[in-house]
Amino acid sequence: MDISTYMAYFVNFFHEPYKAGDDLSNIDLLHLSLRFCFEQEDRFDFVEIDKDEQIETITGEGMINIAKSLFGEDVDIREYHKFLYNSTDTYVEELDHYIACYARGYWGGDLYYVHEEVPLEITESDTELTVKASIYYAPTLGVMENFRQMEYTFQKVIFDGFLFWQISGINVIK
Repeated sequence: MDISTYMAYFVNFFHEPYKAGDDLSNIDLLHLSLRFCFEQEDRFDFVEIDKDEQIETITGEGMINIAKSLFGEDVDIREYHKFLYNSTDTYVEELDHYIACYARGYWGGDLYYVHEEVPLEITESDTELTVKASIYYAPTLGVMENFRQMEYTFQKVIFDGFLFWQISGINVIK
């Protein structure tokens, strides 16, 4: 799991202080999981990409396992279907599949971004990874505000032979 690539879109969803067990019901974990699956599509057999139609299809079981690996065992991605209501993405219950168009620049979340001119500081141990990132809010094109230095802590989780970094804490440094 390339943490630098992941952080580029992870901060759209996680940009406030957090500790494991906090309520995540207002964070669009469904679209974050869809984006993750798209970025990692060649690594999982439950993700199919149709390049002609520009859609990805993910099995329900696959999405459940991705969400648990990224956000914790207590997260049931089916509880986040409310985030499908204002999108073109769907869950087909009869097939137990999620279908999402990947030809887009916006996957949901908030307008927070990693400041590209400030390198990520990444520290890794056998069980944990810490990322210090400079992030900002961009409410409109050309406007950058609310600059903050954040510290993200992830726990190492292995699922199906794949290394995941599961979020366990977020702190504002300054």
